[in-house]
Amino acid sequence: MDGSQPGLPVGLIESISSPADVRRLSYQQLDLLAEEIRAFVVHAVSVTGGHLGSNLGVVELTLAVHRVFDSPDDIVLWDTGHQAYVHKIVTGRAGDFGRPRPARPPSGLPGRAGAAPGARPHSAARPPRRSDQGEHPRQPDR
Repeated sequence: MDGSQPGLPVGLIESISSPADVRRLSYQQLDLLAEEIRAFVVHAVSVTGGHLGSNLGVVELTLAVHRVFDSPDDIVLWDTGHQAYVHKIVTGRAGDFGRPRPARPPSGLPGRAGAAPGARPHSAARPPRRSDQGEHPRQPDR
């Protein structure tokens, strides 16, 4: 993350670039990191827009998931990208937040770009593509 971005908090969040960094923290540091992430998300959403409540509601959950599971070796599947901002922050993509969005912004949904090799992201908003389902995709119920 680029600490020179005006208005963005600087602190423990600056030292997080992967889930391994989260696993090294004490419980007290995790509490501090959760506070910093909340402030970071509030600031970033105030600048660029986005989903605030759903991301504030999963801060501790996301930190716990990344502390307990060995991502990216263990697969983490988010139901929707509207809850994935914290995941993006702790996987080294905090620098993508807090900047005005370009004319064609990157999707707010989890995607293959920046994902671990072999990741197959899906969400309720975008069901698996036919190519993801093999030769004989399941036909939707009518």
